[in-house]
Amino acid sequence: MRIKGYFLPSYIKEALGKSGLLKVGSGPFAARPSVEVERLELTPAALSMIARLLRRRQSELASYPGGNRTGGLRRLAACFAELDSPFRLEALDTLEKICGYSRQMVSLLLDSFAEMVSQGRLDQSEAGLPPIQAATGFTRTPRGYARYYPRLAGLDRFFWPAGLPGERLPRLVGSIAAGNVPGISIIQAFFPVLVGAACLGKNSSDEPYFGTRFLEQLASLESEHGLFPLSDLVCLVTFPASEQALLQELVHQADHLIVTGGHAAKQKLRMLMNRLRLRSRRDLKRRISGHWHKVSFDMVGRQFLSPEWLEKVAFNVAFDNSMFNTQGCLSCQQVFVEGSQEEALAFCEAYMQAMALILEDLPKGWDAHSGLREMYNHYEKIPGVKILTRLSHMGAEPFFAAYEDAPHEFAIFNALNRSILIRRVERLEEDLPRLIEGVPNDLLQSCGIAVPSERLLPIAEILGRAGVNRIVPAGEIWDMLPGVESWDGYFPPYDLAYSQPGYWTTIRFADPASALRAAYQRDQEMLKRYCG
Repeated sequence: MRIKGYFLPSYIKEALGKSGLLKVGSGPFAARPSVEVERLELTPAALSMIARLLRRRQSELASYPGGNRTGGLRRLAACFAELDSPFRLEALDTLEKICGYSRQMVSLLLDSFAEMVSQGRLDQSEAGLPPIQAATGFTRTPRGYARYYPRLAGLDRFFWPAGLPGERLPRLVGSIAAGNVPGISIIQAFFPVLVGAACLGKNSSDEPYFGTRFLEQLASLESEHGLFPLSDLVCLVTFPASEQALLQELVHQADHLIVTGGHAAKQKLRMLMNRLRLRSRRDLKRRISGHWHKVSFDMVGRQFLSPEWLEKVAFNVAFDNSMFNTQGCLSCQQVFVEGSQEEALAFCEAYMQAMALILEDLPKGWDAHSGLREMYNHYEKIPGVKILTRLSHMGAEPFFAAYEDAPHEFAIFNALNRSILIRRVERLEEDLPRLIEGVPNDLLQSCGIAVPSERLLPIAEILGRAGVNRIVPAGEIWDMLPGVESWDGYFPPYDLAYSQPGYWTTIRFADPASALRAAYQRDQEMLKRYCG
């Protein structure tokens, strides 16, 4: 099997060919050596030329009316959502082989992606912003609430929306993607083009296919129907992060960087940026929107452990843990359950039943058992933790669950491959500050929550101060809405326009009970439609 790991607009491909810089090679895909990835054989000079051509094209298209820029994008996303679309079927076949997710999970993820694009979520950011960044509490938004937590002794409250003196929108944004989430490269490229910038992106080496293929289809659609050539503003290339000369050139060419990666990548990239600071004025002024490895979790208040709610909430938490097979920020790795020991154990039982049912309709993929034995080895050594699943049942029910009564600290150990730690607490408002104390402020990301309305904002304040930047109903941690809610503390695409030393925390809903019911119904319907 052979996949293409780069996308160049036709005018750039032609220019590189004439200059002798267009060289194509191939190599094995690291996770599946039987898959070959076609890559450009890049040099710093080729990257410099690509950046120069993107800037020129960005200037040529700058006067095009903004509202008409995404016509091709939405049309392609709508076509992609059709179950028998040739492009969709090809994408499902390919991503199932290279990402390790089951076909059913890839289908869910790509439909969420298509829905995000076709409904215009990506260019409706302004509708979700609170009225002022200087607000000192959560402010109502059309969907729920939002609050900005400042740094710099609070002075950064007043940088927005005016920005710092002399700031302007970037012309060229560099994007460095990581991870095996389908479409991560193309999602990072959308925000620059929505504010009129161009994007030079490094594909994720773990998923080099979908962004490239999507842009090829988009370019064809735009050409066929005479639509705004959005694809002319994006280039995607694939090369190893160890290619320091290429990475340095990509960083140097960018006015702004959008990056996903782990903490090691964060450290290396910041060191690289610091070394480049004095190379040019652009290097000195460059800002970064960093999306580094984080931890997400769920919490359930005792009001939602009643017979009316127990099955629904347990299913929602199990769904949060299932998506992405607990491999990343958008999976629930632990859940805090408020109540008596009897109530917490009843939740455990309901969770185990829900996970077994979800596994029937939403299998893991070809790497189903990876990491599970490691979870057993880790948690069997911890006093006070009771393992609920059995290693001998791993073949039939490949998931891990453990229970802890009255925990003393927040669990930082990464859960793996549908593993979860269920932790009983007496009262969330009293126990959360103690458990979260000492956790690095930039480590926490999302919290799926099931608490009544009168407790929502006080608990959200505890979470926000601890660095949690996205609060959703339990059952929707997996479904990020960039452009509508905070993404790792940023409100894209506004982070491209304005300095933001602090971070946003958003609450996606205003009525917890209605939001939990809607999440349960949506997750059930998706399983029936795509996985049943």
